[in-house]
Amino acid sequence: MADTYPVATPEQPIYLLPLNKKRILIPAAFTILILSIIFYFGILLNISLLELSAQEETITNLISLILLILIIAIGIFNSYIQSNKPITFYKSYLKISKTNLTYNQINTIAKQQNFLDKIFHTYSLKINQKLSLDSIPEEIDLIVYLNQLKDYTLKKTNPPPLFNHLL
Repeated sequence: MADTYPVATPEQPIYLLPLNKKRILIPAAFTILILSIIFYFGILLNISLLELSAQEETITNLISLILLILIIAIGIFNSYIQSNKPITFYKSYLKISKTNLTYNQINTIAKQQNFLDKIFHTYSLKINQKLSLDSIPEEIDLIVYLNQLKDYTLKKTNPPPLFNHLL
């Protein structure tokens, strides 16, 4: 008879925070588009300064335009992928894209809202000196939830002494 061993199951998330897709996609697409237009004008200027025949100039313009459209598509697709990745909360840590952050590493929880956040009705939470949670919908009050998780983790890692009354 074959031995059976318990299969290690990965920890299940306790909460998935969906990000505001419009807040991520629209500014990223706008920025990529403006920078691409400036870049394309630079390419056109450089091509005009070269001594190329009309056919070579047309082919070079077409190739640079195709490459630029490809770069724009990759940039927008990358932003779309980023906007579909929720912030995942686990019992002992939270996962922000590829970074795992324990609740003990959260120093401060400060709500911030810039011009774009006001337009898209979102906010950001600065949770320590290096990381912030961005594009959180205003309808979700994450500050209370994060404080509860942080307090729970602190109580779990530093339980109160059982025999204080005897000392």
